[in-house]
Amino acid sequence: VDHLIGQGGMGEVYRGERADGDYEQSVAIKVLRAGFASQELMRRFKVERRILARLNHPHIVGILDGGSTTDGRPFLVMPFIEGEPITAYCAARSLTLEQRLQLFAHVTTAVQYAHGQLVVHRDIKPSNIFVTADGDVQLLDFGIAKLMSGGDALTGAETRSELRLLTPEHAAPEQIRGDAVGTATDVYALGVLLYELLTGAKPHRAAGRTLAELEKDILQTEPLVPSAVTPGAPWARRLRGDLDRIVMMALRKESARRYASVGQFADDIERFLKGLPVSAERDSWSYRARKFVRRNRAAVVAGSVIASLLLLFAIGMTWQARAITRERDRAQQQQAASEAVVRFLTSIFARANPLAVPGGDTLRVPQLLLVGETLVDSLGDDPFVQGRILRVLGNMHVARGKLDEAEAVLRRAYDHMMSARGSDSLEVAQTYHELARAVGARDGLTKALPMFRESTTRLRRAGARASDILVAERELAERTEGLEARQRALELLMKQEATSPGATPIERAANFNALGIGKQGVGNIQEAITLFEESLKLLDALLPSNHPNRLAVASNLAGALRDNGDYPIAESMARDILAMQRGQVTPNDMAIAFAEENVAVITAYRGFLEEAEHGFRRALALELKHVKPTHATVLNTMFNLGAITATRGRLAEGLALMDSTLSLSRRAGGGDLDTLAILDTRAEIMLTRGETAAAWSVLQSIDAGMRRTYPDGHHFRAMHEERLGTAALAASRPEVALAQFTSAATIRRARARESSLDLAGAECGRGVALARLGRNTDARPLLRDACRRYEQYGLHSRLLVRWAEQMR
Repeated sequence: VDHLIGQGGMGEVYRGERADGDYEQSVAIKVLRAGFASQELMRRFKVERRILARLNHPHIVGILDGGSTTDGRPFLVMPFIEGEPITAYCAARSLTLEQRLQLFAHVTTAVQYAHGQLVVHRDIKPSNIFVTADGDVQLLDFGIAKLMSGGDALTGAETRSELRLLTPEHAAPEQIRGDAVGTATDVYALGVLLYELLTGAKPHRAAGRTLAELEKDILQTEPLVPSAVTPGAPWARRLRGDLDRIVMMALRKESARRYASVGQFADDIERFLKGLPVSAERDSWSYRARKFVRRNRAAVVAGSVIASLLLLFAIGMTWQARAITRERDRAQQQQAASEAVVRFLTSIFARANPLAVPGGDTLRVPQLLLVGETLVDSLGDDPFVQGRILRVLGNMHVARGKLDEAEAVLRRAYDHMMSARGSDSLEVAQTYHELARAVGARDGLTKALPMFRESTTRLRRAGARASDILVAERELAERTEGLEARQRALELLMKQEATSPGATPIERAANFNALGIGKQGVGNIQEAITLFEESLKLLDALLPSNHPNRLAVASNLAGALRDNGDYPIAESMARDILAMQRGQVTPNDMAIAFAEENVAVITAYRGFLEEAEHGFRRALALELKHVKPTHATVLNTMFNLGAITATRGRLAEGLALMDSTLSLSRRAGGGDLDTLAILDTRAEIMLTRGETAAAWSVLQSIDAGMRRTYPDGHHFRAMHEERLGTAALAASRPEVALAQFTSAATIRRARARESSLDLAGAECGRGVALARLGRNTDARPLLRDACRRYEQYGLHSRLLVRWAEQMR
């Protein structure tokens, strides 16, 4: 250890050199300061060490080693970074605007990676971002980082509110208030950093102020836009417009109004560098108006009365004139719209002409979409035409799985069309329904369900075709909360569809598929298989084998065959689907992730656990690129990953993943449907760890909810009965266990074939319980046949298999 090179609130950092002579290596050694070794700070220091151990990224300084000093203080060893803070680096070399933005983009990739690992940094500032002499960016100091599960889930302890470990000038308003933090907190800190890189100043300055004054300023005062801070700077003029909007969107007081993710923030930086339109928007007039009304409610009410009287008079005078000209204007608008669309399409395809634009023939769909979005602004005199074109572009983003882009473009389309035609227009209602689909795909059921209800009402009111309304009602029914309620709604719609004229084969196939999902949800596997097969028959006559709609139904059929115990057929289908999804001309990451997970579940059932774990991790990485950690798809993958890691013997990691999934599910507003299954599986891990009493308590506490939420034939009901049986055996209550395993076997037998490995598990449990009760004649064939077959099931209960071996 050479010398002290720095110290902070709780730690000291020393420079050191490798001493064994094998090779030269300089390191930084961070150790808890003497006199600061409180239980809370020692815990937090160890949390930082564990967080760093899970982060592996070229722009994040990782961990080489760790341990404790002779006096018990924890330390960690990291590579020594020869560099300087990012702001000093930029100033010393007089970097250009583009160079600063490119460095900043490297920082965002590191933060985005950390968020993908469910880690929030919470202290992003120049002194924690070093740049080496060759321009390599390194993110340091995760000392106050936390997992997005709500607490320091690596240790199971909650963050203590009295420990305000933050840097006030870089802290987000929610940190100042002591509210919960999340990825939006890091977005704010990145906004402060970008503000300082562009202007040389901070948005809220601490100089000459007390801490209370600075905190009040952060909570209540809007900072100056960057272009107003340094009007004489070389690039001050270039800050006006897009860069001002980008920075100010990241710095919004309300976390929900900032960029939805660091990735979206980084995308806007990249779009600015490429000269493309950015998604950041100025604070709207309506938002500022609402703020004004809250501050001046009495004056606004009085003014509104006078304004209403004047408005009623004006409406009466102009109504007749408008009625006379309405029809003429509509005809003129239709003609102008047609001409504008022709001009727009002509300009799009002209840009792909290599004779007109060198290299134009290399343009692909992503570039054409960007060109299209840019050219829409040239039609600024007709918002309805702009909306029509944006609607097409938004749905193309949906088809390509680019959900952030899809939601943003469809929202622009809806806003343009709404401003031109109002909510009673059929095209406006259709666009709103398509926006609801995009929001549902990106953000999940909780946010999208009210939109689907509203869009279905609007379509009826606007006079949509009966078949279109049925499609909208089916999509709403698919999102109905409660498995049995969802199935009833779908069955009713199927009856309506049978008597409704004009339904196309594609629409009928979609109805069969939706009802199949409903049947599978309540445990009617054979009926589900039949419905999926009917849907595929219709689609095979109309669509190529690799069409996304056909592959989605085929994936559902593979899942139903898996639940029926037909593992070889299901696996072959699932692998073919995955290969076709990867081979698409424009691959859809979310579709690939779903296919990866389908294969992983089947391989897990067949016992190939390492391959299954890799599949789940690949799926999770793809999902986190496009949707939030609270999305139902991400939660399902994390749940499966937790079950796999626990089955492979990594019980603590499995519990941590279950806890993270449970916390994220509750944050997303997930109901019993999600929470109960997670708690049930968590209890099984506790049983394997030997925590019998605690596991039994959890299983008993959720028993009523399981019976209320899941139908009698549901897979999760059978699993719950089996876990109650296993817990009863662990507690030496074989008579209770026999009743639970018998109930599970009844459910399994009604769901799938006699050769099913799921059924074998329930029968194996019955055999162990019978043997414990001394009924060896009844137990022997079950221990011999069912238990040996159950051992082939990849996710078998290790306790049950061990007890069966002892009985044999």
